[in-house]
Amino acid sequence: MASSSKTLTFQDTLQIAIRYVKYWKTALLLVAFGISAATLYLAYGKPGYYSRSLVSFSDLYSPIRSESSEVTGSGRWAQLRLVLQSSLNSRWLVEQTASRLGLVSEPGQYEYIREKYVSKVSVSPLPGNLMQIEIYGYQPWIVREWPEAMLAAYQEYTVSQRSKHRDAALESYGKEMEQLKNKIYSDRDNVAKFEEDNKIIEQYISNNSLEQVPSELLSLKSRMESMDLVLRMIDDKEMSPVEKLSVIKKFRGKPVPVGTIMRRSLPNNIVQAINPGQPDLSVSLTSDAPGTSGPTAAATPGQPPGAQIVVVPSMVEELEPWEKTERELRVVRQEHEHLSKTLLPGHEQMRILADKINQLELALQAELATALASFSLEREHLNERFAELQAKMPDYRKVLNDFDRFKQDYSLMTSGRVMWESAYARLKQKVSEMEYTGTELISNLDFQGFTMMRDQEPVSPNKKTLFIYGFIMGIGLAGGACFGLERFRSTTSMVSDTEAITGLHALGVLPLSKSTDDFRRVFAAEPTNASTGYDMRESFRIVRCSLPLHVGKENKCQVILVTSARPGEGKTVASSILSRSFAEAGQKTLLIDADLRRGRIEQLLGSTMGKGLRSYLEEEVDSFDKVITHAPGEKLDVVVRGGYSSASVEALGHPRFARLIQELRGKYDRIIIDTPPILGLADSLMIAPSVDGVLLVIRADKTTQRDILTGIEQISSTGASMYGFLLNGVDLSRVENYYYYSSYYPKYYDPGYDYADA
Repeated sequence: MASSSKTLTFQDTLQIAIRYVKYWKTALLLVAFGISAATLYLAYGKPGYYSRSLVSFSDLYSPIRSESSEVTGSGRWAQLRLVLQSSLNSRWLVEQTASRLGLVSEPGQYEYIREKYVSKVSVSPLPGNLMQIEIYGYQPWIVREWPEAMLAAYQEYTVSQRSKHRDAALESYGKEMEQLKNKIYSDRDNVAKFEEDNKIIEQYISNNSLEQVPSELLSLKSRMESMDLVLRMIDDKEMSPVEKLSVIKKFRGKPVPVGTIMRRSLPNNIVQAINPGQPDLSVSLTSDAPGTSGPTAAATPGQPPGAQIVVVPSMVEELEPWEKTERELRVVRQEHEHLSKTLLPGHEQMRILADKINQLELALQAELATALASFSLEREHLNERFAELQAKMPDYRKVLNDFDRFKQDYSLMTSGRVMWESAYARLKQKVSEMEYTGTELISNLDFQGFTMMRDQEPVSPNKKTLFIYGFIMGIGLAGGACFGLERFRSTTSMVSDTEAITGLHALGVLPLSKSTDDFRRVFAAEPTNASTGYDMRESFRIVRCSLPLHVGKENKCQVILVTSARPGEGKTVASSILSRSFAEAGQKTLLIDADLRRGRIEQLLGSTMGKGLRSYLEEEVDSFDKVITHAPGEKLDVVVRGGYSSASVEALGHPRFARLIQELRGKYDRIIIDTPPILGLADSLMIAPSVDGVLLVIRADKTTQRDILTGIEQISSTGASMYGFLLNGVDLSRVENYYYYSSYYPKYYDPGYDYADA
């Protein structure tokens, strides 16, 4: 099921506002109090004067520039402005200025100065190199003289402090420089001893001779793998000699350097002996770079395999003839092919060209054999060098580990010395700078004059401002007081508030009457001229009709107990007029005054004390009919209390009284019982089990919420049904009540209202 939220209408808002109208006297009093407080402050408050002035600032350049003494660039003005603003707004400058003006004799009296001489000193930055000084003082001459005195005090104080700071800093820095110097000498001695103990020169030489071993091994391994690939490629029988020579030229190794000692391990058909009288037959070991030549290794005749040979300069010559032979072979073949188109194979020219082709092919075969011998010789040399380097690897690892550890120790030892030397250099530079420039920014302040001066007419207290503040304070106090009084008041005069507090339904509202004759006339069925302007009979007709609406169908509402929380809340009037209302409706009604302590029903009848309920309960009469009095009008009988005794009060809880009520149910349509108040007395609680329900009378603006809730709790403990409450004594002359209850009392309830116009 969807829940609908109640919308706050204008009428609801107006109704809430009107509820606070009753506190108008309190509100006016508080507003007057606020204005009076402002007036008193104006009369007895301390007058305040004001001045506003400008000061320009600049920094002084010195021949010595340093990061420690000055800030240059775009941030220079910003830092200088921050330093000046902080210093000029400080407590110590207020004290120094007051001392310079003769207001105080010693520093440390900031609170006294603020209370007696200046209430506020404010220095704020302006665009460019300007600053604004605002002074609020209690004497005219102070606001005139304070700005310039403050600037002079700042300049004098900062110069003296700067000089003291510089002297102290120079002395401290001198001691630190001496300590740093001793530390540098000590570290230098330690490093020298470390170098001597660890033989640094020997370590360095050994490391340099071995540190290239790993990289050379990797290079040799890569070269050898490339040469193995070349050998596998030229083993292909389908490749021509030219192709094999081209492959060898592309991938052949570096030439063997002059002076290399090699072992002869190849057969003589590869490295051939030199025949006497013929040119040296050499093996080419050229580089794979195009156009470069390499050394050749010649074999001396008669040397056995495995003998050592030495590469000498005479062995080095340029041997790349196979390229010329191949080029010449191509030319001859082209010529042979060209002539074959016109000449027979047996022709002399064709035979000459064929012989020449055979000779050139044999030459290429010889060149291939020579290249293979050179390639194999280089491969063997690389194997020997690789084996030598592998043998050096254990020594390399050991020397490298020792040298790395030494370098780390040496670096750690020398790093401290570098740090001390750097610190010493910086400190020495700082000392040189401070001897001239000092340690702080050097600034120059120039007073530009006043832009506003209020030394004749005080700026505070201001009459207009004070009146506004006082009025606002009064309005605030009035609003808060009215809200608090309404929020925390202990009584109630509104039906909705009472329903929310009690959880009961409102059966009706009875307006306040200034005369008790109105009630007596209603009860006596006489014509009335109610002082309230409303017909009381109509009010109780509403109560009479509302009773059955708030209980179950099984509740007959025949016997109704009327009570209140405290005395004087109108329960007797409510019970008597309610009984009259039932009688006028044609129902036979009995009104019993069970308030044996202070019952007043006989006063409404206009009779004197006679036989009543007490007489029956104490058995002074043998029949209840003898204590019944017929009230004026029809169908209304009344039983008064008939005096008081403690024995009769106790009899209210006796079964005899309960049997009496049961007997009366068969004789009357309605039985209304008026009982004493609930709080402090047990009478109502003793009678409650014998009735069908209870009507609680609440006095507007009198019965407290605590009393109401306590009374309801006590009645509920007896098990009796609560019909609801009657709100009595509502003052309709008050605006909030008249507006609120206009819906309860329309105009045509007014006896003077012309029904013909309705």
